[in-house]
Amino acid sequence: MSPFVASLLSFGFDMSHVPMLVNTTCTNVPQVASSVNFIEASKNPYHAGYDKNPPREDTVIDYETKCYASFEVPVSKFHEQRKKGAKLRYSLHSLTPAAADKKASTHLTHHGPCGVCSTLQDLSVYLLKPDLTNPVRRCALKSVFSFGLSDRKACIQSLGFTSECAWIWYWNTINTGKSHRNGGCKGTCMVHWAMGVPNNVPVGVDNPCQPLSEEGQTAEERLGASAASAAASAGAVSRCGVSGPSSGPSKSTKKSKGNCGNTINGKPACHKDMWQSGPARMSSCLQCDECRSGPIFQKVAGRTRRASGIKSAIVRPDFKEVEHTYII
Repeated sequence: MSPFVASLLSFGFDMSHVPMLVNTTCTNVPQVASSVNFIEASKNPYHAGYDKNPPREDTVIDYETKCYASFEVPVSKFHEQRKKGAKLRYSLHSLTPAAADKKASTHLTHHGPCGVCSTLQDLSVYLLKPDLTNPVRRCALKSVFSFGLSDRKACIQSLGFTSECAWIWYWNTINTGKSHRNGGCKGTCMVHWAMGVPNNVPVGVDNPCQPLSEEGQTAEERLGASAASAAASAGAVSRCGVSGPSSGPSKSTKKSKGNCGNTINGKPACHKDMWQSGPARMSSCLQCDECRSGPIFQKVAGRTRRASGIKSAIVRPDFKEVEHTYII
């Protein structure tokens, strides 16, 4: 059983009810869009500061709040509403858990503040499609080889997203698709796609997610450095027969410099497990996207699968549980 299927079964709701999420109406989408500075969805949220290599931009996201859906009727009356042929109406609110407890018919839909992908229609896409990376990538490639750029957004929206959510996915692909010198990931990702590199690569030396302020070594480099140091010490013997210092540092001990200059709330944009050796280390392409496009996407979109308690085709270290108690 795949991790994605297992995660769905763990929710405890009937998956046949998920398509019903489309038959809902969010009543305050413009207000939510305004809260993340995305009033004009057709305007690129990645400003000129993201055209540098590497970009060094800080994105502010209020993680003290979470996104809640407040329904106009209690969950107990959902079936009654559906029998009448009426769409379930709700509004989205970024609240602290304490504030949410005081609102009637209010349910957590994901961790972190709301954004334009926080609607329940967009949730249905995340639940029903375990892999969105490849479909969105195909939309991006089609717009290069067949469609125009304007058709890329339509292709993404055809996956089931709301228009506003499709727009931020569109802008994410535009930013990631730029050349490296212009703040994007085009070269790295084109090579990875051509070679079929998996989403997660436990060990590697190319780490675009590694913060600029940090230096580090992979497990292989540390092992090589230890072996080189031991060999040097064993061979360096003074005239008195006592081991002496090595003649100099081995090349394998040289620390690699970080590449990610973007931050979220002043902290590294990427979780350390995304670039350090281990099962959650992502491919260089995904790391680059996470660093260079991820902060703005997370702020504007609001909903991500990992913040919604949904496991995907990408192993991520910052997964958070959510019980979607309103899916009945």
